[in-house]
Amino acid sequence: MHHVTRIVVELPARRLREGIVYVDTRGLGGLATAGAAETRAYLPKCDLGVVLIDAGATLTLDDLGTIQALSNAGITAAVLLSKADLLEPADRERAGKYVAEHIRSDLGLDLAVYAVSIRPGFTGLLESWLEREILPLYDRHSELSRQSLNRKVETLRLAVEAALKAQMRHACSRPARDTKKLKELESELRAAAGKTAETRAECIDATDELRNAADGFMRAAAIAIAAKHGESSIRTSIEQTVAERAARISSAIDHATKSGLKALRDAVRGLGLASEPNPRELADVANGMPRFDLGGLELPARRPSLARFLGERFAAWSLERRVQAECGEQIREAVRIYGRVLQSWVRKTFADLQGLFDSYADGYRAQLSRLVGDGPGGLKEEALRDDLSALASSPENALERNAS
Repeated sequence: MHHVTRIVVELPARRLREGIVYVDTRGLGGLATAGAAETRAYLPKCDLGVVLIDAGATLTLDDLGTIQALSNAGITAAVLLSKADLLEPADRERAGKYVAEHIRSDLGLDLAVYAVSIRPGFTGLLESWLEREILPLYDRHSELSRQSLNRKVETLRLAVEAALKAQMRHACSRPARDTKKLKELESELRAAAGKTAETRAECIDATDELRNAADGFMRAAAIAIAAKHGESSIRTSIEQTVAERAARISSAIDHATKSGLKALRDAVRGLGLASEPNPRELADVANGMPRFDLGGLELPARRPSLARFLGERFAAWSLERRVQAECGEQIREAVRIYGRVLQSWVRKTFADLQGLFDSYADGYRAQLSRLVGDGPGGLKEEALRDDLSALASSPENALERNAS
């Protein structure tokens, strides 16, 4: 039975004459029911809805939901107590009155309730219902179809009218807005997103450059130490230089974050919203930048003793050669590893930052776009009034116009 969407059974029965079709659908009341969506989709084709209520149980919220769904769709509902053979005649009458009273009090609908059964000896109940309520409808099939269609058209007309009136109230109560300013806010949000993407690319390039910059770090450290008198630290100098590179990346991220926050705040104020994004929420995204540390690597620390006689240039050259010879490869590997770790952090940070920014900006953009669309060239109050006037015609007149 996989992938079966419909089974049609045709019988040469008197009660199916003139194209009468009975359709057994799955429940409407239980919204979690797998077939509820398909059943709702079938409603526009339905002229009469027959709701079966188990006489051996009690009226449920699902039963009431089904009746309400039929009523909302402009469809007449017939209510049957099934398995009526389980009850004595007096109990059947009491059960029918109980169900009818609850439908009246809960839904405001006055519906007759009939007890039926297909068990031998009780089929007269079903035959009685068919003779009294269903068969007379056959002779008036065309008229009833037109009435059913009118009810559906009227239900749809009322729903559309309510929606248009809600838009009219919104249009009349909304304060006048500067369309140019709204477009500027949209542009600012786009620019902030673009700036974030541009900064991300720059930061990733910076980590690529850092990975290959170890030789320059060692040379700069040697020059700095040669220029000093007394002892200094190659380790401290290299670590500080790498930290300065990382700080520039951190500063770029901070600038992009503030730019995005400003765009979000401006949009909030332009839309007149009550709350704005928490700046701490965006700032926390960039926390946890990894730090560079040479660990326990032994590095030369002294300024060459001959530097006082041969000058700083010789001292720097001599110290750089010594550092390169003793631990140059270890320093290069440490810098390469840190560059990879830092780049991974940069990618994750920008992904989180962009996701958080978009979580706010997408909603603001939608509101700005709608407001801009409601401005010049958008939906006008006059157009709403015209639509409401067009809906004032009765469903019968609408049907006659369509028929002609």
